[in-house]
Amino acid sequence: MKGITVVTEDRKGLIAELSSQLEAGGVNILSINAREEDGTAYVALEVDKYDEALAVLRDGAYHAVPEEVLVIR
Repeated sequence: MKGITVVTEDRKGLIAELSSQLEAGGVNILSINAREEDGTAYVALEVDKYDEALAVLRDGAYHAVPEEVLVIR
């Protein structure tokens, strides 16, 4: 499974911004996990349209990093 991690400055409304950008691009968020460390936000996303999500986030000037995700159930 592929995931995307957005690395950016932590600020209020960040999750709302990301959600709005992805929604405008027709991308649905399947899961989201965020953490902050020393003023930097790390937002891990799983989405239904991976390539489109990367393009939307990068067009929005976000540092979006593709990742491989291993899910064990």
